[in-house]
Amino acid sequence: MAIGISGWEYMSFKGGDTMAKPNFQFQKRQKELEKKKKNEEKLQRKLDKNNKQPEENPDQLPEERETL
Repeated sequence: MAIGISGWEYMSFKGGDTMAKPNFQFQKRQKELEKKKKNEEKLQRKLDKNNKQPEENPDQLPEERETL
């Protein structure tokens, strides 16, 4: 602050009547956390899908299943 200018005068001179700026860092961090969570869920679904046993065909007879 310049010498001899009070805080109010300095803010008026500087344009202190403007609104506060939004906190973009917070918004960015929340977006990153959301992406990370979504990617983890996607990876988990992919792992579950790969680990799932192939379903047997219910139309086959039990004897035919054993030969496969």
